[in-house]
Amino acid sequence: MSKKRRYFRTGNATRLYRVGDDSFKFELAFLAGGSWVGIYATDSEGEADALNSIGNAVVEIDEATYELLKKKGQSSTVAQPVKEQAKDEKEEKPAVVKLEDEIELGKATYKDPLEEKS
Repeated sequence: MSKKRRYFRTGNATRLYRVGDDSFKFELAFLAGGSWVGIYATDSEGEADALNSIGNAVVEIDEATYELLKKKGQSSTVAQPVKEQAKDEKEEKPAVVKLEDEIELGKATYKDPLEEKS
């Protein structure tokens, strides 16, 4: 009888999960909201039981979800070409945001709004 492969996901794959004497390091899949989503596959019932005992931080998933997350991770880590600007293009000036016509972003000028205007 062959062992059934089981799959897991975590929202914090940079963390090393420990259960008893066992340690589990998840494969980084992709970055989501500033945290690495990770995936893990095992044929060991003992490992699967240990991972399920961790709680909400680690979730058991099906094979299709595992493959989808793995594929998403591979596609999101592919380097994208960077467009070069044409040499004759004018350099864009940064936008200036004004608040109460006295504060300009990027400048050191400030007038206290509580002061009376002269």
